[in-house]
Amino acid sequence: MESIPFIRLQEWVKELRGKIRQQSGIDQDLNDYFQQLNGAYTVLDKKIMEMATFSSQWEKQDKELAKQIDIQLRQVIEMLHLKERPSVDTVFQFNERLGERIDQLLLLLEKSDSVSEEIKSSESLISFKDSFITDIQKLLGYRQAFEIKLFKSGLRTVQTLLHKVELLHHSVLKRDKLQQKLKEKRERLDSAEIKKKEKEVVLAELKKNPLYQHFSQIQERKNQLQSQLNGYLDEVRLLFLNLKSGLENYKKMGSNRELLKAYIEDPASAFVNDEGLTVVHLMEHVKAVIHEEKMFIEGEELILVQSTLEKATSQYLGGIQQQCFSLKRQLESGDINSGIDQTYSLKVEDGQYRYTHFRQQSRRLREEIIQLEEEYKERKERIKREQQLFENLVRIGLQREIKVIL
Repeated sequence: MESIPFIRLQEWVKELRGKIRQQSGIDQDLNDYFQQLNGAYTVLDKKIMEMATFSSQWEKQDKELAKQIDIQLRQVIEMLHLKERPSVDTVFQFNERLGERIDQLLLLLEKSDSVSEEIKSSESLISFKDSFITDIQKLLGYRQAFEIKLFKSGLRTVQTLLHKVELLHHSVLKRDKLQQKLKEKRERLDSAEIKKKEKEVVLAELKKNPLYQHFSQIQERKNQLQSQLNGYLDEVRLLFLNLKSGLENYKKMGSNRELLKAYIEDPASAFVNDEGLTVVHLMEHVKAVIHEEKMFIEGEELILVQSTLEKATSQYLGGIQQQCFSLKRQLESGDINSGIDQTYSLKVEDGQYRYTHFRQQSRRLREEIIQLEEEYKERKERIKREQQLFENLVRIGLQREIKVIL
């Protein structure tokens, strides 16, 4: 068994291709094929002129079909008009495109067989079509015969191998990039863990201070106030989520677009900044538009929007806004921090912030590493499959045993 380092794989395939060309005599076969294509070009080029004499009869059958046949034939002829012989490297792509063109042309000619009685009576047209199909099939035969020679020589397999090398190379590059990303993420995680532990130690020392008990009581009170504020704002978000379809429809009518946009995109912020609750007046208009059936909302969605509008245009939003303003004032008031050493408070808050920052960073990095490890594992498995496929192609197509060393 021959062992081939991956770094030499493309070079090995190209060397193999050169040996096969020398041993198979494919260049002479290609010269013969080129002559056959030139001959087919001459024959089919004449067919274009012959078709013109039958165009009126053909168009009686199906004008569009006749046009498609003419276009497809000209495309085949254009491909056959070769100024120089294709190389062994380019003939694969040429043959693939030529095969597609021929297949499309034959398919169109088959469609044209269902002719009217008037056309069937034209023996000259039928004879022309039969001759036309024979010439196209002869061209197809030239192509297929050369394809068989390419396959038997092993060059078709070698061409496939070159494509597989490119895919394998792409997969290895992807794997290496993932490996480098994993290395960088792990290094960042190690650094974040060290900093998290440092901040944890600093915070633990600050908590030993007798002042911490008073600080924690104040912090707990702040958390309670913030939690209540968040609860009210969540109610606002839910209310405007239920109204979203109605507000979006009303927005299209052109009124108060900026206010509507604010409440649709971020209802909590819009609500806090809307001290005069202008939105309540706007929703009265929405109710009227729906009542007058100037806005269409379907079934259950309509019931939800209408019931939410009734709630929103009552004293409900006003009461929530008063509670929110009261809670914000308490949170921003200096009274809540009375009796605490401000220098100590700032140190604890800074310590908590930094510890939380590095803890969250560590958690995020761990999640990213897990995701990258999964991608890396999948890429390695894909490389293994591509490697095995390559080795199997060499064994089956070229009767050689090799092992690619990655």
